[in-house]
Amino acid sequence: MDTIIKILKENQLYDNNIKEVYINKKQEFLNNYKINKSSKNKIPNTIKRNNDGFLILDNEPYIISNLKENGHNDKFWIILSNGSRILLKDVTDDEIQNELLFKYLCKWLDIPCANYDVCLFESEKYLISPSFLGINEYLFDYYNLNGKYHIKIDELLKDASYIDQDSFVRKTLIVDMLTQNQDRFPRNFKVIKNPKQIRICPLFDNGILEINNEKLLFKIYPEINYSISDDDIACYLMQDNKFKQWCLNKIISRQIPNLRKQIYEDKKIYIDDEVFDSFNKSVYDGKALILDNFKNN
Repeated sequence: MDTIIKILKENQLYDNNIKEVYINKKQEFLNNYKINKSSKNKIPNTIKRNNDGFLILDNEPYIISNLKENGHNDKFWIILSNGSRILLKDVTDDEIQNELLFKYLCKWLDIPCANYDVCLFESEKYLISPSFLGINEYLFDYYNLNGKYHIKIDELLKDASYIDQDSFVRKTLIVDMLTQNQDRFPRNFKVIKNPKQIRICPLFDNGILEINNEKLLFKIYPEINYSISDDDIACYLMQDNKFKQWCLNKIISRQIPNLRKQIYEDKKIYIDDEVFDSFNKSVYDGKALILDNFKNN
């Protein structure tokens, strides 16, 4: 057990207040484990998928971290024998599908996003994402969070400009507009820090709230000059000529691909008609709004 605790500690995934830890296929794990200090945490290609495209983790050697993760959903870390740190998050089927669609949209737009996938773990479905942090890295809030629940875009961009993140913030707000993501909390605006540099933190927790016509209790609306109108926000963002050109090159002048088809080809995961149609309509409506504001600015 001392060896397992040592591995958890060196991966910064051990809680001293909780002693119980679990390891699957202990000897195989210990025989193959190598610490991975980098931010490149990969899911091995040897892990098989079931007929629905879900990765099957039950037969893999791993350690379950006893570090408690905060949030609205149940989530926990595991360490695979290749040293990769993987976060498992218990969410609904609709949320799984929307996170995958969001990820593939970001890939099309060249916007860094957590590398989401799906798995079966002890017969339960989980959304999973490899860590994007190295061992000596941490997430840093650069937006002034004092008493804030809604995002004031002018203040956010000002804070972001001090660390050269204002372009990424504009892209984040636009992709949220395309997907009608109303769950971008102020604490979701982060950068990754290590002793040598600050770098972009990939987008994560990309909640798309109106699923199956159900609405969650809270929504997060970014605002500019006390307006939450997408038109006003897009107009404000496009006052930056470099960003306006990015919208032309990456969104307006390109045809949106069939993201559902891409997901199925890559992972054999099928996106339900209702989820895909809702997501697709939102993206096309958002593209039309961006085009209108591009012409008017």
